Amino acid sequence: MENRSELRKVKIPNRKIKIFLTLFGTLASTIALTIVTFSWFATIRKAGIENDTVQVVDTYAHSFSCALDGVAVVGDVVEFTPFYPGHVHRKTLTFTLTNLSDDAFSADLFFEQPSTLEEIPYVDTTGKWGAENYYYYLGSQISLTSISLLIDGVTPSYTSGDGQYLVQTSSAGVTKGQVNGVASAVTSIPRLNIIKNVSIPSNKTLNGTLEFTFVDNGTDQSMYFVDWPQEGVSQRLLYAFLHQGV
Repeated sequence: MENRSELRKVKIPNRKIKIFLTLFGTLASTIALTIVTFSWFATIRKAGIENDTVQVVDTYAHSFSCALDGVAVVGDVVEFTPFYPGHVHRKTLTFTLTNLSDDAFSADLFFEQPSTLEEIPYVDTTGKWGAENYYYYLGSQISLTSISLLIDGVTPSYTSGDGQYLVQTSSAGVTKGQVNGVASAVTSIPRLNIIKNVSIPSNKTLNGTLEFTFVDNGTDQSMYFVDWPQEGVSQRLLYAFLHQGV
């Protein structure tokens, strides 16, 4: 018996989602799985999921799909461009997560900490939009402004990440939102937790709608559609974490 954990990543082809499965319980003696102190991890084969080391068939089985502005999410990342200022400029991410297993599980949904290639700022070296060599991060203008979750038409309890920005900078000097640019590069952008600890009963579906808004901060933000697209990038990997709950 080993006192260590193995976490295996299951990639869903053609979707911007990567699923981590953590399953807690006692392992039946008829199943050849490595036992760890308090939990065990397994990979699952379901429609759309490919993995040759299948160890559990039905425990925490699930299906997941998502779309951005009505278009099915494909590829490796959620792309936030083009995205322009104004209260009407929103992107809507919808998703469904169905529990196909015999047991309830809890789900977390989050954007993973971006790499340096997933959030690239525009650097104003000439001072065209203000001070020279300021950094303009599109993610600093994008906020998670609305979360709607339903299971059988009823809103479940959960911990919300509503109000967070993709890149946290400063609100000093603006009436709302965050400043357009910053004097120094943002060297570390943390994971953005969207929802946590949503309990999904067996054979039930969680339907979610998330709205992301380019917040109008009351100043001239036109650098984000004039110069920022020349070198800027704002992308995120979307992850779901399925677990026993708290």
